[in-house]
Amino acid sequence: DKVAAFDAQDPLWRPPKGQDGTPNESAEDVLVRMRQALSICETQYYGEDVLLIGADADTLSILQAAVLGVDIRAHTRFALPPGGVRELALSTRSFDDRPRQLACPNPPSCR
Repeated sequence: DKVAAFDAQDPLWRPPKGQDGTPNESAEDVLVRMRQALSICETQYYGEDVLLIGADADTLSILQAAVLGVDIRAHTRFALPPGGVRELALSTRSFDDRPRQLACPNPPSCR
């Protein structure tokens, strides 16, 4: 799909506005929104199990990539099928915060 192809090149790319003028989000915008949602959940529901339901698979695949420390341009690797469920749990292992990069699939159009 066209959006996935552009997401793979640039996490800041935004699809054109919808026919009704509604702006679309970049993968980076979605990640910011998901981080805010997780922060609210941690504050309000500390110690509780929380179920996040995404409006589409990209929202949750972007979150999954970020949690695993994978470049969000590769988020489609974590796509969920319709009705799919995945547990997101805290790890007992330390987080490897070294930067990760994907090779640009279409130079020089990548940043």
